[in-house]
Amino acid sequence: YLFKINSSSLELSLKNSFQPLLTFFITLSSLYFNSIPDQVIRSGTFTFTITSTAGESGNPVTYTSSDPSIATISGTNTATVTVYKTGYVQITANQAANANYAAANMTQAFNITKPILRIT
Repeated sequence: YLFKINSSSLELSLKNSFQPLLTFFITLSSLYFNSIPDQVIRSGTFTFTITSTAGESGNPVTYTSSDPSIATISGTNTATVTVYKTGYVQITANQAANANYAAANMTQAFNITKPILRIT
């Protein structure tokens, strides 16, 4: 096996002692996932929007939550996050591969806290 990796591609060649038998060439995909600021939950549930810019594969960006009891996500590319309670959660943006581009993913983490009560 021969692996060649650079910043934008991965090449795998299966070689015997004389010549390449089979070569795969996959270009890495770019995925841009905006950072998520910490959130404050006041009462009940609330929602906010997250956005990712899809990479070259052309497939939609889907999302997963590390803890669906704290926050869930609906939608692709631009999605709605529903927050249920305080805690720490990670949201991962995923874009599937296609014949020419590798899959891409990126994770953003944030905290959900209660507001600070100030008595004056």
